[in-house]
Amino acid sequence: MGTTAIRRFFRLKVELATAPGRPRGCLVTNSELASRDRGTGTRVGAVLAKIEAAFERAVVRAQAAGEIDPKRNARALARFLTSSAQGLSVMAKASPDHTTLDDIVRVILEVVARR
Repeated sequence: MGTTAIRRFFRLKVELATAPGRPRGCLVTNSELASRDRGTGTRVGAVLAKIEAAFERAVVRAQAAGEIDPKRNARALARFLTSSAQGLSVMAKASPDHTTLDDIVRVILEVVARR
């Protein structure tokens, strides 16, 4: 249930990153202004907060379904997933191939599901 949504999110990210002619990264990943411009920084922060909240909901669902240990901190896992998603976008800019990105996703999912 929850881990399925997380898995789908990362698989879609890999598919989009490796699609021919696709721009590398997203606005959040590519926004160098975030650290210099308060308005841009606020918008980037809001996007990351929404992503984190969605991951937290997915983790809580996965915990309820017995897919993730309920003793693990759902918010911390959501933050890890958010930073991993952004890291995957950065890696995709340098190495937009399935093998590299699939390896990264596999480890992310293993860490999250670890008991």
